[in-house]
Amino acid sequence: MNVLPRLLYLFQMLPVEIPKSTFDTVDKMITGFIWQKKRPRIRLKTLQLPKSKGGFKLPNLKYYYWAAQLKPLLAWLQNSADTRRLEIEESRCSVPLQTLPFLDTPAKEMTTWTKNTLKVWNSIQSAFKLSKQISLLSNIGFIKTFTPNNLDSRFKNWSNYGLSHIHQLIKEGNFKTFEQMKSEFGLPKTDFYRYLQLRTFVTTHNNWTKLHESTPIEHFLMNIQRGKWDTWEEMCTDAQLTTNSNTRREFKWKVIVRFFRTPTITSKMGPTQPSSCWRNCGTQIANHTHIFWRNVPKTPLVAILGEIPDGIDRKGDRYLLRILLTAALKSKNVPTLKGKTKRVSHLNLKCFDRSNNFHCIIRENIKLLNSD
Repeated sequence: MNVLPRLLYLFQMLPVEIPKSTFDTVDKMITGFIWQKKRPRIRLKTLQLPKSKGGFKLPNLKYYYWAAQLKPLLAWLQNSADTRRLEIEESRCSVPLQTLPFLDTPAKEMTTWTKNTLKVWNSIQSAFKLSKQISLLSNIGFIKTFTPNNLDSRFKNWSNYGLSHIHQLIKEGNFKTFEQMKSEFGLPKTDFYRYLQLRTFVTTHNNWTKLHESTPIEHFLMNIQRGKWDTWEEMCTDAQLTTNSNTRREFKWKVIVRFFRTPTITSKMGPTQPSSCWRNCGTQIANHTHIFWRNVPKTPLVAILGEIPDGIDRKGDRYLLRILLTAALKSKNVPTLKGKTKRVSHLNLKCFDRSNNFHCIIRENIKLLNSD
């Protein structure tokens, strides 16, 4: 356990390319250590699988390296003003950094460390069979193989309407109609011919079938582009602002930092320790994920990260939802409407109007918690 953190530090701090032969050499050293330099009985790739899939959860150093080297790419997508080096990188690059990983024609001018990040990204695309031409993350105004783009700058101006990426054009595997585009983004009627040009290009492209549904990696990066990635600071701040109750604040913090020893852990400490779930649901695999994600609300982003769903706009309603989440997390049983209402009444609700609509609003929020 002492070696991996040291390697991770080097992976993150040094923007250099590590050849495949280096990882092969280290893998041979690990295999030799495990099998005492005898002939291996199980392939290393099998040992690197999760235990749930028959593996031994050994670290895949190449994947660790890829993940560490992709940290700059996430900074490109977030385009945060706090990251000062972005200004240096973007000044040396011929296109915006946000569009760089998803160009169908590679850019020529860039810094050495930017080139290394792109090399790692290209390796990931090949390993996980991601599209290297156009993808759901491609910026519409920077697709070089789309000929009208080179003649008409209007496509780049679509970003002023909030329309920038290919994934915004597709819904449930179908290209959106122009009426849907007008309604969603406010495109003028004069852009109808441009819409037809783009629709023809995308739907006749060789990668059109790959655009019907996003891969897990693409889905993760799309959330980064949309700005839906909750930072650690935001999560911790939300835990402190949910209620005036110090006990509830402390509990929410403990959930975030995984403070609790769950039955899965304590059952291994002695034969008398039960492994069943705290919430009396009968489950024997009662780990942190089961107790605080699957057994309370059905949406983990809402339950743990505190992301408020669309449709809850009033400040009081948003605050009440956070209160309900905290009350639900601390319950030993999955709380009912009566139970949640009782717990909420004991909390100090700031910025919420205690009126006759109190129970009605609670019912609406609990419906949201119990919905898919």
